[in-house]
Amino acid sequence: MKRLRLIKNILFCLLLGAVGLYLAAYSLWPQTVERYLPYRFYTVLTDSMAPYMPPMSLVLVRQLPADAPLELEPEQIVTFRADRFGQQIIQTHRFSHTEWDEELGQTIYRTHPEGTTDLDFYKTTRQDILGVYVFHLPWLGKVMLFLQSP
Repeated sequence: MKRLRLIKNILFCLLLGAVGLYLAAYSLWPQTVERYLPYRFYTVLTDSMAPYMPPMSLVLVRQLPADAPLELEPEQIVTFRADRFGQQIIQTHRFSHTEWDEELGQTIYRTHPEGTTDLDFYKTTRQDILGVYVFHLPWLGKVMLFLQSP
């Protein structure tokens, strides 16, 4: 029993160390890190994904090139750019379905916050989707925001 607990602690420390190393490297050399590792951390600022993902969670997203084909499953979590009242933001929500938009002349990806089926009003195109969710670490987004602050 003690051996199992020791192994768990060591693995946790290694994972935490790897995340810390990645954050430090990304803070210093973002373009170099993105070139070699197609993953990026984002901080969830609102409660739109609660209770699954609390505010200030650090979310690891596997980035997708804008020209790569995209096949999403319903309820899969995606991170995307959105125009919210004239301001460009980055959101992490659940994918619902695709629709053809006559006005834009292309497919749009419909998303929604956690705990509701009410669709977002954003017209998310393929070029807006940054990546797909891998995992999150609750409350560590505060650390990321601190490292990014002047």
